[in-house]
Amino acid sequence: MVLAVFLIVIGFVLLYYGADFVVGGSCSVARRIGIPSIIVGLTVVSLGTSLPEAFVSMIAAIMGNANICVSNVIGSNIVNIGLVLGCSACFYPLIIDKGMLKNEVPFMIGVSLLLILFCLDNRISRIEGAVLCAMLVWFNHRMISDARKRKEAVSLESRSISIPKSIVLMLIGFAGLTAGASLLVNNACFIARFLGVPEWMIGLTIVALGTSLPELATSVIAAIKKESDISVGNIVGSNIFNILFVIGISAVIAPLSLEMSSNIMTDLIVMLLFSVGIVPLMRRCFKLGRREGAVLIVCYIVFTAYVIARQ
Repeated sequence: MVLAVFLIVIGFVLLYYGADFVVGGSCSVARRIGIPSIIVGLTVVSLGTSLPEAFVSMIAAIMGNANICVSNVIGSNIVNIGLVLGCSACFYPLIIDKGMLKNEVPFMIGVSLLLILFCLDNRISRIEGAVLCAMLVWFNHRMISDARKRKEAVSLESRSISIPKSIVLMLIGFAGLTAGASLLVNNACFIARFLGVPEWMIGLTIVALGTSLPELATSVIAAIKKESDISVGNIVGSNIFNILFVIGISAVIAPLSLEMSSNIMTDLIVMLLFSVGIVPLMRRCFKLGRREGAVLIVCYIVFTAYVIARQ
């Protein structure tokens, strides 16, 4: 038991630093070719910080733990909005890009609703997974097209890391993510069985929070550096990638047979409510300040307390 807890901690560390290396290297490459910050946040950074969820969920899907796979995404998306975005806004007010609020935020809400619809029959099939993957391809194509239209000058600071060094950082990061995800899933499942705790709850809380640490670190640091586009784009993009990439790829690898319950459906609805709820907060002067950040954090704390209490 003690060894399992220790290995989970090691897994968290590997996930965090692995994602940090991947994001650092990929952002350096992206900025060298002049991609705008909001595009970087919505694509490169969000994909990089979604890799922990991807590796954890893919391994869980292969091992037949579909509930861990899906609940990890649900929990991570709630953590991203409630805790990560809330903490980032508390560190420094975040300016909201009007284009993102008009396009990417509604798309995030739409894919959240689609995930709920796919889960209603207690199964996410390969076809449904392929649909999610196709939507991901379309989303990336749209972002790339937008990036080509909005090329920006590259600053000297963004050129400090060479492309070869960036690639090495990314490879090290991928190795860390793979090892960390394996340790996390295996030992989380062991503890769940040992304590008699449902595996979906482990995925919804501990695993989801652990795999969201890259988003938390990236968005908070970006907020402190007054890079609102990176901070907010990272969260919106990560939630989109979590559903389309993580669930989509996992379902294509192995169809996800779920043990749906009222609790899991409640969690799915809460995830949707968090996604919808940030719209009025963002539309208020197109800025997320400390007050809005505090509201998001309180909502996340209330939800977490509810999850624990309902057991």
